[in-house]
Formats: sequence, C-alpha cells, structure tokens
Amino acid sequence: MDERVTGEPDSAVFAEDIRLVIWDMDDTFWHGTLEEGDVFIPESHARLIKELARRGIVSSICSKNDLSRVRERLEAEGLWDWFVFPAVAYTNKSGLVRTMLEQMGLRAPTALFIDDNAFNRGEVGELVDGINVASEHIIEHLFDHPQLRGKPDPDLARLERYRVLQEKQGEIAAADVKEDFLRSCEIKISFHFDIEANFERIHDLVNRTNQLNFTKNRWDPDLAVARAAYEKQVRTEHVRHAAYVKVRDRYGYYGICGFYEASRHNHLEHFLFSCRAMNMGVEQFVFQTLGFPSFKLAKPVAGVLERKQLVDWISVVEDAGEEEAPAQKSDVLLCMHGPCEMAQSSHYLRPYMDLEEKFQYPRQGWGIMPLVRNVLLADELAQRRISSLKKLGLTRDFGGIDLSTLGSRFFSREVDAMVLSFSMEKKTGLYRNRRTGLVFPLSIVSFNQHDFTSYPYDLIKEHRPVKAGDYAQVARNFDKLTAEEYESVFAEDIKLLAEKVEALGRPLIVVEPFDNTDLIDRHAYRLARGLNKQIRSVFDGIANVSFIRFADCISSRDKEVSANHFQRSCYLDLANLIRAEVARLIAEGEIVPSRRVASGVKANATGHGGLLRRIGAAIRRLRL
Repeated sequence: MDERVTGEPDSAVFAEDIRLVIWDMDDTFWHGTLEEGDVFIPESHARLIKELARRGIVSSICSKNDLSRVRERLEAEGLWDWFVFPAVAYTNKSGLVRTMLEQMGLRAPTALFIDDNAFNRGEVGELVDGINVASEHIIEHLFDHPQLRGKPDPDLARLERYRVLQEKQGEIAAADVKEDFLRSCEIKISFHFDIEANFERIHDLVNRTNQLNFTKNRWDPDLAVARAAYEKQVRTEHVRHAAYVKVRDRYGYYGICGFYEASRHNHLEHFLFSCRAMNMGVEQFVFQTLGFPSFKLAKPVAGVLERKQLVDWISVVEDAGEEEAPAQKSDVLLCMHGPCEMAQSSHYLRPYMDLEEKFQYPRQGWGIMPLVRNVLLADELAQRRISSLKKLGLTRDFGGIDLSTLGSRFFSREVDAMVLSFSMEKKTGLYRNRRTGLVFPLSIVSFNQHDFTSYPYDLIKEHRPVKAGDYAQVARNFDKLTAEEYESVFAEDIKLLAEKVEALGRPLIVVEPFDNTDLIDRHAYRLARGLNKQIRSVFDGIANVSFIRFADCISSRDKEVSANHFQRSCYLDLANLIRAEVARLIAEGEIVPSRRVASGVKANATGHGGLLRRIGAAIRRLRL
C-alpha cells in the first residue's frame, strides 16, 4: 500500500473524507495501454464513477496520453461526461494535479489520486502536499469505503456544477483581461436572512469550508446542538446579524455559496464562501457591501480581502435562485440617522441601497448621540463661524463633542432621503456652553445620561475611560439645562427641523419608537408614546414626511430582548418596511436618484424597475 494512505486496500484510511477521485487511465481505470492498442474498461469501474457521482463525489483524469484519443475511447462507452477537469498531457503529473485542485477550488486532503505507476504516485504524493495517493488495488474497495459515502446527490448537481466551472475556467484562460470576462459572466448574488430555514446547509458550510473561510470559527459538529445554540443566540443577542448568499451567473446556479455573521460593532465572527464561488469576486463584493467590517483572519485562506471598492461586475437580486431575477440594488443614497433600531436595520438595507449612517457610538468613554440637536448645531456653529473646540473653551482632544458628526448631508441635497428616529431624544442631557450660549448634548456611555455631573469623577472613572481633564472642562464651560429648559429647546428644535425638511422638499421617513404598551407595558414605552404624539403634532401634514411604526415589527412580547432592544427579526422587518417605503417614493417620483447623481455624488448600482411590486411581495412573506 502507498505510504500516503494508512492501512491495506481493504482498510485504507484517508486524510479526510474524499470529494474528488483522480484517475490514471492506462492499467488503472482501464486495462491495457491506449498507445499499444485497444483497452478494456471493467463494468465495475464504470458503475463506480457513476455511483460516486450520485454521492456527490466527482471524478477527474490525470493521464500521460493523447487527449483526443482518451476522449474518443471514453465517449464510446458513454463515460466522458462523468469526468470533469481532465488533465491529459505528456508531462509531470504533480503539476497537472496542483492546477486541477486550484481550478476546482478543492484541498488536497479531500482528493484521492489513483495510479498503477509507483513513480507517479511518489511524485504526486511528494509534491502535492496532503493529497491521498493509492495504487489501482484500492479500486475494488472504494464502493463500500466509509470515507467515500458522500451525500446523496441523485440529480448529479455537484457534477453539473463542476462541469459549469470547467467551462468557465476554459473561458477565463482564453480571456485577455480577467475582469472583462467576469463582467461578461453576469454574476448575480442575493442575500437571505432566514438562517434557520437552511440551517443544515449553513452548518455544513461553517464546519467544512476551509479555502475561502476567512474566520474558521466552527459550530458544534452535532447539528441539533448547533441549531439549539444558534436559536438561543437569536433570541437573546439583538446586536448580531447574519445572512447566507446565493450565487448565479450566465453558466448556471450555484446555490448557497456563502455565509457571514457579525457581532457587536459589525465585527465578523463568520465570513466564508464555498469553492463554487471561487475566483468570481463574490467574497470581496460582499465584504465591501457590508462596509469593510473588522475580522480576525484565520490563515491559510485562498483569497485576499481589500478595504477598497474593487468589484463592480456583480449585481444584487432578490433571489439568485430564480433564473430571471431582476437587479435589486437601486441608485438611492439614504441617510440613516438614529440609535439602535436604525443601526440594526441598516445591516439588512446595505445590499439594496447606499447608506450614509449616523448612529450613536462611544468615544473616549463618552457617548456621541445622533440627536436633532446635533443636526441643527451645524448651522448654529456656521453662523457664528465656529470651527474648532477651542472657541467653546475646550481643548482640541476633548472627547465629549465630535464636530465632524454635526449636521447632515440630507440638507445639502447630497442624499435622496433621510430615515430618522427620535427614540434617543430626552434621554441625553443638554448643556449650554457659557462662551457661546449654544446648547450641546453631552453623555457618558451608560452612565446617567441625564446628568452625569451629579456623580464624582472618581466614581465615573471606575466604569468609563473618561479623562479627568475632560470631566473638569464640562464643569468649567457648561451649565446643564433644567427639565423645563430642555423641553423648550427640544420643542423649538423639532419645529425648526420640520421647517427645514418642508423647505427642502426631499423625503423624510420618520421611524417611531416602539410604544405599544398594550403588548409590553414599560415606563420607557409610555414615554415613547408621548414623544411620538409630540413629533406627529409637528410633522403631520408635511407632504414630504412619512411615518413607519416600529411597533408594527414587534408581534409578541417574547420578541423583546431588553428595554428598547428586540430580536433581530424585528430589525429585518423594519428594514423591509423602509425598503417598501423607498420603493413607493421612487414609484411616485418623490425620489429621483438621478438628481443626486447629477450633482456629482457617486451611485454605484443598477436600476429599480419593478422594485415596488417585489418589495411588496417581500413584505407579505416577512422572514422571521
């Protein structure tokens, strides 16, 4: 027995379960040598490659022969089409095998090379790291070998996928410029969020994918245990988001080819793709669609992710499983402004439109909050020609105010519409700057957002990395507004904002915070009910303002994870409602992306024909 396979032929142990069998022809697959005359193909060998294909295990050829004669002989037996990526040439076999594995996107430990010639076995075994090699004596034992059981594939879907890939690789080799070829492939992908419905396939991807698995975090090998853990995570961790990716091109449909899952702060815990999608640019396209999230690279990996917009030959469709699925990404640039529900729903919007995101974030222990006050402060500072913290009496490195976040491109006509949530209003203290009289929101993350100055610094520093100098600067330069002053400033702010929105004439979509106290009775939701009523009283009647009730996305009490935080399916539903509203505005001519594109702001996607109808259908089958 060859040294690269443990045990005798009837008890051989391979490095991993086999997914590809590479056959020598002369005196291996057939009896005899083709150059010396006719050869005989045992019926058992023909039955074996067909049975392996029905198990999802494909066969290839590596033979020192004349390709046309090998093909002619196999076609005479009706066997040629049962092989993929044939490598027939008078050259060293190790190079042929390495190229074959690279083109097929398979790892050597999942391949079995069979050859009667000891030199060929030694060469391939030595120079193709990790591959399994064996003599022709192994053949009679393969039919019942436990590592060649594969998975039932009666429709020969895996064999067909490799036929398609073989055709593509041939065209890639003939193309002058690879990117031109990829553009001609009409590659389409779709994002799907019903992970539980396809959990078995995704479980298989997570635990078996290696070459294009950038993270290599595995799930429990037991399917039931992994499913239970995932379902618990969905119920309890609202900050996570995940999707699987389907892929199609003009050659065919490849099924579910990718999966990603991100945790808090959009950090990727899983980012992986099947070898079916290798060399298509899918992984880079998904990475840039997600906004270049952080991740810990787990080497080795057969690909590189760049923090650049590199791939422009892939389009997003509603479902790549449908042959005639139209493109879904529109030219719309949407400004998302608000706290958790905006941040969480944005994950489900990025594949379909471009977003400018203004969400709350931590900065040196402070919380930078996306409030109406911050939108209006940009005008107030500009009117007073204030462009630095120094003019507020603050040092340049003061962490509690980030001047770069003030204002909104919405009012400079650089975006098509704004989606705005007021749910963080009245939860953050307002402070009047003594030098200028201007009012600023100031907050220390999760630490008495109303008035952190009521606590001594020594207590705060135990919990948050706020610098002592910053804390002292607030006391020297600001006075906290009373509750009455706060209400007065807020009432004036929303009135001024409404006037600006009406004068601009571009769509504002207001997402109302959850306020269904009949379903869940909390003090926070009773306050939200009053806030929503106040906002409606100001914005109702403005033609370019519409409303979405977040409460419509929460169907039962158990959807709540904690106060103001809900299961991820609620944020998916909110994203679908936003998509539907954007589609309505496009259909009615309220959003005309070309106006914004003409002004010089880049839009990078395809059209939106029929978007309203398709989004309406998506809403009716909201994926929970």
